[in-house]
Amino acid sequence: MFFMGVYRKILSPVNYRQEILNRKMVKTISLIVKKCILGKTLFMTLEIDHIFCFCDSTLPEVQILESNGFVLTSGRKHQGQGTANRSVVFETNYLELIYLNSESEALLNPLQMHLRANWKVTGASPFGIALRGNISAQDISQFWDYNPPYNPTTIIKMHRFSKEHPEFPLLFVMPSSGNNVPTIVRFKDFLSHKSESTNITKIKIATPFPEWPLSTEIKGLSFEKELNHRMELHINGNIPNIIQLNEFLSL
Repeated sequence: MFFMGVYRKILSPVNYRQEILNRKMVKTISLIVKKCILGKTLFMTLEIDHIFCFCDSTLPEVQILESNGFVLTSGRKHQGQGTANRSVVFETNYLELIYLNSESEALLNPLQMHLRANWKVTGASPFGIALRGNISAQDISQFWDYNPPYNPTTIIKMHRFSKEHPEFPLLFVMPSSGNNVPTIVRFKDFLSHKSESTNITKIKIATPFPEWPLSTEIKGLSFEKELNHRMELHINGNIPNIIQLNEFLSL
């Protein structure tokens, strides 16, 4: 290789310089390709993180879920937001049963969750769609930053569409988004269920305003136009029959 290099220097200096430039260009292109491949490996597009549904504060859904072999978390209060929850956690996503526990807090919070909690009166959607992943450059301007009072160092990206059209589910992106999002997210709170269910695989939401506001579709998520709010969750595992949790939510 050294001999060939010297030979080219002596006999064809112009071609030698061109060869060096070509090699540098090949290295640069190779590096860009590697970064692109690495990006596809380590980073991910938007996908479902969790789904929430507003329920009555007595949470009758809990007994139905437990009787069908599902294990729920003990719950958490969202201080300053006016809500609390209990959740069914799967490997990579979860169902959150959320309810209003302080209307006075909700009235002072920018999310105005009391409107969704009282959806039968206000017409707002009782559902929420939480995504995770990288927001595209085309869509990022549609989001605003929300610092939840119960965790003020966290930034959740809220979509403006939810304020403009409250009849559409609350749409937001969890703070795991960014340039260091792993391809697979697994929840440490995942608890084994008797049904051997490990994930929500499909989500079908009926709403009076089914327009999807993002430039990309979300795998497993679909909408249909109906006067009444309704959501169907498809969960893998041994679930022989449809489980009706309440009048507008079924598994």
